[in-house]
Amino acid sequence: MSPRFAGCRLPRCVALQVRLFNNLGMYAEGVQKPLLERSQIFYRQEGERLVAQMAVPEYLEHCEVRAQLRPLFGLRFGEHT
Repeated sequence: MSPRFAGCRLPRCVALQVRLFNNLGMYAEGVQKPLLERSQIFYRQEGERLVAQMAVPEYLEHCEVRAQLRPLFGLRFGEHT
């Protein structure tokens, strides 16, 4: 059974690949590092775009939703912190 996140299923093949990379000790450098680098770029660009488009209360509400979802990402990909 595939892990779930916000009502969506992670494709089984992706879940198995993440587990395989993790078990081989390759996840940190081969997957996690590039993922974090690209995520940083994505969220920076998104933040700049949304700040320009939204009123402050609306933007802060968006940020709060993101902050509430963050722990679920860790659980999805096997973080134990």
